[in-house]
Amino acid sequence: MEYMNIAWVGWLIITGIAVLIELFTFTYFFGFIAITSALVTVLAFCFPATGIVIQVLIWIIASICSVFVWKRLFPPESNQWQEDPIGQEGFVVAINDRKIKAIFQKPIHGETDWWVHATEQSPLLALDDRVRIVRVTHPDTKTSPQLWVEKMAKREY
Repeated sequence: MEYMNIAWVGWLIITGIAVLIELFTFTYFFGFIAITSALVTVLAFCFPATGIVIQVLIWIIASICSVFVWKRLFPPESNQWQEDPIGQEGFVVAINDRKIKAIFQKPIHGETDWWVHATEQSPLLALDDRVRIVRVTHPDTKTSPQLWVEKMAKREY
């Protein structure tokens, strides 16, 4: 009986696992990993004499190259807003030493609680006051944006 290298089956399983992970993450990262492991699967099937060490080295090098391609095709999100938060409404939930914390209905940059600044038109805010975002300032790209709010009149809500 002739010796048969079945390493390609292991690579096929790794490919399937990477595809399943990609289906649940939607990042395309594991899609590229699946492509590289599929490449090694084909290599191991067509050239069974290729040692497992060589296969792993090829997979590592191809995976590293695929990460560079992934970063090039799908750059990380910049520090920009996904949608404009101006006009979004919330409630004042805390006031500490002239700092105002408000909670908003929809997340802004993934957060619903924000320390905000009151505009000149509504400098005196109290707990449970309903507020609306009227201005956003970006001091720099490394810090969080500053939200400016004003009190909503009772007839508006």
